Amino acid sequence: MRQRRSIRSPRHATQGRPPALLGRLLRSNQAVRRPLVIASVLGALSTVALILQAVSLAKYIATWQPGYLAWLTLGISSRAVLSFISEPLTFLSSAPLRRDLRSRALRALQRDAHARPVDSSLRLVTVGASSVGDFLATYVPALVVSLLAPL
Repeated sequence: MRQRRSIRSPRHATQGRPPALLGRLLRSNQAVRRPLVIASVLGALSTVALILQAVSLAKYIATWQPGYLAWLTLGISSRAVLSFISEPLTFLSSAPLRRDLRSRALRALQRDAHARPVDSSLRLVTVGASSVGDFLATYVPALVVSLLAPL
C-alpha cells in the first residue's frame, strides 16, 4: 500500500533544496552547467567580500584603528564590483541555454500546433526562455550567499 504524502505549503517546499526548475534544467540540458558554475563562483566571492566587510566594520567600530578602514573599503569595493559584473556575466553565459530552450519549445509548438493556443505558446517561447537567464543571474548567486554567509 502506498503512503500518502502530506501537502506542504509552497513557502516550505523549497527550503533546504534547489527549486524544481534548477533540478530539471540540470537533468535535461548540459548548457546550464557553465552559467551555474559562474553564478556559484561569483556568489561565493560575494560571500567572502560580505564577510570581510562585516568583520572589518565590527573591528573598526570596536578598536577605531584606521587599518581596519582599509579592509572595510576593500570589502565594500569588491562587493560593488562583483555585483556590477555578476548579473550581466551570468546572463551572457546562459545564452546557449536560452537558445536551446527556445528551439525545443518551437519544435514542440510545431508538433502540437493544433492542440495549444498559439498566444500562450509564443509567450512561453519568448518570455519563459529569457526568464531562465534572469533566474540564473539573480537567484543562484543569492542562494549561494544565503547558504555560505551563515557559516
